[in-house]
Order: sequence, then structure tokens, then C-alpha cells
Amino acid sequence: MEPRSRPGRVVGRRGAVAVAAGVIPVAHGSDGAGSLRIPASNCGLVGLKPSRDRIIGDHAFIDGKRNVGSFLGESFVLSRTVRDTANMLSLVEIKGAQAPFQPLRTVTGPPKKRLRVGYIMNGMGGHVPSPEVQESVTKTIAALQSLGHQVSEAQWPFPGERFIEDFTLIYAARAQEAKKMLPAGAEIPDSVLKGLVEPASFAMVGISGDLTEEDVEKAYGRIEECSKAYFSLFEKIDILITPVLLKPPVRIGEINGSLPISVLMQRLNHYGDYTMLQNASGGPAMSLPMHWTKTGLPVGVQFAARMGGDYELLELAFELEAARPWAARRPPLWAPTLV
Repeated sequence: MEPRSRPGRVVGRRGAVAVAAGVIPVAHGSDGAGSLRIPASNCGLVGLKPSRDRIIGDHAFIDGKRNVGSFLGESFVLSRTVRDTANMLSLVEIKGAQAPFQPLRTVTGPPKKRLRVGYIMNGMGGHVPSPEVQESVTKTIAALQSLGHQVSEAQWPFPGERFIEDFTLIYAARAQEAKKMLPAGAEIPDSVLKGLVEPASFAMVGISGDLTEEDVEKAYGRIEECSKAYFSLFEKIDILITPVLLKPPVRIGEINGSLPISVLMQRLNHYGDYTMLQNASGGPAMSLPMHWTKTGLPVGVQFAARMGGDYELLELAFELEAARPWAARRPPLWAPTLV
């Protein structure tokens, strides 16, 4: 639900299709609520949302003040292999004295130690994923256990429904902030603005009109408390796995920015219930193509780590890719065969 001129969400979707079809090896996108991980899940790709502020140009805070434009989102890429994702991250991460995290080492093999892995099946809103999605997680658990990792069930450490409400409120506030970024003195009638952005984006501006700064700051405060509780999970586990989505890929048009906002929000709430947390907390997470449905559609599983734990995610992903290769799986439309 970004302006049509913004490349992140558009490229995230179309780029995923291009990479999946073999047109290009990697594609750029931005992940503000799962917009890299969700296309990756639906297209059988590797989709990493890096730790907040690891990437050059990401500034969640400027002079101590929250940068609303980048607080929730990180830009990165989609690829077919862990190697390409790891190499790209090492190219664009911040290095030197200003680096907030230790620079990545080259990922050449599995993690040296066996990891403590926690899993959560149901969404933060209490929704139960479809049988196919549940199977994707249970098969992943079996694969991890066969590799010697210790897997146990975890629980959301905060009220999930309240978190989703606050995240939605903050997203609405971001729509209002985006409108404020218009050139000083520019007065664009709503009738014109409505034609420049997706209907959902325009509706979000309307929803945010009643929000006060106090409402938004309180929501940020509750989100930060949820983030602290989330990171406390990693005192007992190294990696958290969940579904990426509640369902396998839906039909084209079932979820799109032209739907009435009430219909769109209802469908989104019963489709995506996992990826927002890492945007709010800033922690890294990635979707790996661990399962395919009986009809051949890919289903990603999400792997998350503590803040700065990108390398641990990539090492585990490297091991899983070697154990259950996916890069050779190709859709019926495979561009190189047409050249």
C-alpha cells in the first residue's frame, strides 16, 4: 500500500516474478511489513529482511529522532540462492567504524554448533494456518531435527492482537507522514491525489486523519515493549521459525490495493499474520522455500534471529539449502528456455 511511484513494493512483487522465472538473478525491494518475505514465499525464493540499520542508507533514527520513513522498512533483494543473498548483503552492509554490527563473514558452510530452534504455529492474531502451511512448518522441524538441531515450541510473549492494532495504527500514521512530504506550498486536491496512489493508500490517509501525535507515540511505546519481549525469546533459543503466511499463494486479484479498505484489511488479517513483528522490532528474518503444495505452489517458512543475527540465519539457510535443494525447481514459464 505504497504510492504507485515508490519502487519498493512494486519491484518486490514484479521482481519476485522475474527472479522466479529466471529473467534476472536478483531483484531489489523494500520490506515494510513483509514485502520481501511474502513475495519470496509465494515465488519459491530466498527473501531476507536484514537487521535494522545494517544496510547502507537505512537510518531508523536521525539526531535521536525516529525517521518514520525507514523505521519499519529495510531495502534489500530477492534471489534464488542463499549464496546470492549472502554475497549481496556483504556488499551493501555498513562497514568500518560506523558499522552497528560486526561485518558478515563469507558464508561457506553450516553453523558449527547445533542451534536451539523455537517454533510458533499460530499467528499473532490467533489465526490457525491452513493444513498446507502447517505441513510446511512440521516438515521444516523434521529437517532441522535430522540435522541435529534442538527444536521446541515457543509462544508469542505479548498480546498479539494488540500488537497488530498498534502496527496498523503506525502504518496509517506513515501514510499521513508521506502526504506531508509533498513540496512546501503544494496544494494537491484530493481528486488529483487519489489518481496518483493506490486506493488503499488514499484510504489510509483518510483513516490517519483522526490520529493525534499522542496516539501514535503511545502506539510506538507499546510496540517497543513488544519488541523487548520478542527479543527476550532469544535468551532461550537461537532461531525462531514460523509460517510466512496463513495460506499458500492466493489467486491474483484476491488481495490488491483497489479493494475497499475494509475488505482489503479483512483479507490481509486472514492472510499475513507473522512478518510485521520483525519490521516493528528491527530484527532480521528470512523466508526460505521449504515446501510446495500438492498443486506445485511454493510455501515459505520464516526464520528469525536476534538483532544483528543475520549471519546465523544465513548459515542455517545454507545448511538447509544443501540438505533440501530448491534452486533447481523451476516454474512452467522459465525464461532461459525461451531465449
